[in-house]
Amino acid sequence: MKRFGFPLQLKGKTILAMVLVGLLPLILSLLLTYFEEKRALREAAGITMKGIAVEVARKVETQIVRGINEAQQLATIPFIRSAIMNSNRSYADKNPDEIQALIQQWQESWRAQSNKDEFPVFLNKYAT
Repeated sequence: MKRFGFPLQLKGKTILAMVLVGLLPLILSLLLTYFEEKRALREAAGITMKGIAVEVARKVETQIVRGINEAQQLATIPFIRSAIMNSNRSYADKNPDEIQALIQQWQESWRAQSNKDEFPVFLNKYAT
């Protein structure tokens, strides 16, 4: 019977068997190390991302609380309250289409003003 490959003597077979037996634990330890480090990196990244998410959530909460506080402060100013009440009274005899057209007109007036730091005339009309 004809054998494929190269013929090995007993010494060569013994050396080959020892090398293969030595490579098996090496390969297993490399695979184990790879998967363990991959898991550790995933956990470390998760902890870091959790910390970043908590920090961003705190910043967002701070901004929301600041906005709520500003709105509450504005709502307590009598000048602004009376302007809002007068504006709301102006809607009493109008249908929704007329109200929407009026709001659209105000938005266009707001965008068209030359000095962006001053309130437009239509706001001053309701506020004074």
